Amino acid sequence: MPSSNVPNATTEVTLTSAASSVIDISSTFDKKMESIRAHASQFHNPASADPQTILSQPDFLQKIEARARYYGQTIGVKYGEPFFSFAPVGVRSMFDLVLSKR
Repeated sequence: MPSSNVPNATTEVTLTSAASSVIDISSTFDKKMESIRAHASQFHNPASADPQTILSQPDFLQKIEARARYYGQTIGVKYGEPFFSFAPVGVRSMFDLVLSKR
């Protein structure tokens, strides 16, 4: 029997979820969005008769940007990518976790 505290493939992370870590993606955010847009057939199409999914919601791309901005501001940068861990994540040094000042 699966544990009730382990997420499954249908779990959606919301802006209220506390990230275990956040990576600064400010320098690569435009490339990320370009890569996502390369799959345009998966996104909102008002003429489609297919059932709506999270990806096909009209504001999906805006949600991606809002999420990146939200998590970015939590670490003092423009865009951030959150990561979530249900188990400890090991690092070799505390310095590996410190965001350097630019």
